[in-house]
Amino acid sequence: YPYPACYMLDEVPSAASTPVLLPIHGTVVTEYIDSRLHPWVRRTLLRWIGSSQRDSQSGPRLVVAMNHIEHFWFRRSLAAVPLVPLVCRYMRRFVAGDLGEDAPAVANARSSRVVL
Repeated sequence: YPYPACYMLDEVPSAASTPVLLPIHGTVVTEYIDSRLHPWVRRTLLRWIGSSQRDSQSGPRLVVAMNHIEHFWFRRSLAAVPLVPLVCRYMRRFVAGDLGEDAPAVANARSSRVVL
């Protein structure tokens, strides 16, 4: 499960410089983590969200929300994070199609469930 592994990167000296992009979509950031570790997860996320104030030994950290629910939840419970809508994963397909190129194989991007 990726979330606990991501949070631990800062704790491992040889991995602390590894860049982390943490997209939050349809999950609880403390899922599968013992409740005694929730304060540590909160501190880690707050440090990553305020990454412009991080120490120089940590790699780049970026936390983004991929839907409006997480975007709202983060803003209310921790701090504001950028909203990067999940639909962005389909952009490559749309652009390729508009350029007349073969579109990469992904889910049906023309589905009525995909809203731009």
